[in-house]
This record gives sequence, C-alpha cells and structure tokens, in this order.
Amino acid sequence: MPERFVGIDVALRDHRVAVLDREGEAVGKSFTATATKDGFTTLLQTLQARGATPAQSLVGLEATGHLWENLEAALVGAGYRVIVLNRSAEWRTIYLRKRAQGKKAKQALIVVAVKLLHTVYAMLKHRRPYNPSRLLVAPATTSHGMSPAALGGPSASALSRVVAQARRGNVPGSTIFLLPA
Repeated sequence: MPERFVGIDVALRDHRVAVLDREGEAVGKSFTATATKDGFTTLLQTLQARGATPAQSLVGLEATGHLWENLEAALVGAGYRVIVLNRSAEWRTIYLRKRAQGKKAKQALIVVAVKLLHTVYAMLKHRRPYNPSRLLVAPATTSHGMSPAALGGPSASALSRVVAQARRGNVPGSTIFLLPA
C-alpha cells in the first residue's frame, strides 16, 4: 500500500493539491500548482519534500475537460502512479454546497480535492473500483443519532481520527464514505 496519497483538483490556471499519509493525516497544508511547466516542476519538488516519492505514492486527479492531460503526463513522466477520475455530479454538488455555505471558490475546491483524495484512499484500502452509486456524502455527525459506521462507513476509531482532524481544521465538515457493495 502506498505511503502517500496525493489528490489534485484540476483547474485552468491553478491546480489544488493535498497530500495524505497512509493513516489519512494531512502532510502539510494543501497548496496550489500553476498549470505551467514551471508549476509542474514546483509540484514535483513539493511532493518530494513531503515524502510523496513516485515509488511510494498514488496520485488521484479529476478529469476536467482536457486540462488534466498535461498534468498527468508530467506526473507519469516523473514515475508516479496516477488514477484519473471522471468529473461527476457528486463532486459538483459538493462544490456547490460549499459555495452556498459561504465558502470562497478556493476553499470549496480544497474540500473537493480532500474528498477526492479520501475516495482514492478508500478505493485502495478496500480494493474496489470507483462506483458513484456507493458514494455517500454524510455529515461527520448525524442528526438522527446513527453513526456513519451503522451506515456502512468507517469504524469508530477511523471516525475518531476524522473528527480529530476536523478539530485541527484539516478536514471539511463532511466526510465521504464508500459503502460496502
């Protein structure tokens, strides 16, 4: 299993990047990388500095039109394993919900990048392909008293880690769970 997971929200000018360790803890703050040759060089240097080496990392990025192609080529050329996820209504809904809650565009994109990263991590951990019908976007605490674990989400200890991260400001207010098939 990889030691680092890199999630990238692809955009026209600046890509938003988040790095997690194998426990799901953020490795530094998320950052941007410009969609230029110099930006790709800076991205690769920053990933190396955070321990996200090609041999020990997996990169997940969203396929946005054709914008992801140069980024993927740069990452694959540097030796990274890359998973490209197609843009979906679920990711757009998350972004729009955060914007409606008053988040700036950059903040909403960070939320999507982190959720994408957690989804890729869950796919690898459970060795299952991405299936949007199994995607559940739920608040970290539910109003009806049911735990996410009762809904097929993570264990209490995993949820405790997510809550602890949220208290430190590392995770947005809702979490993505991949439900069992």
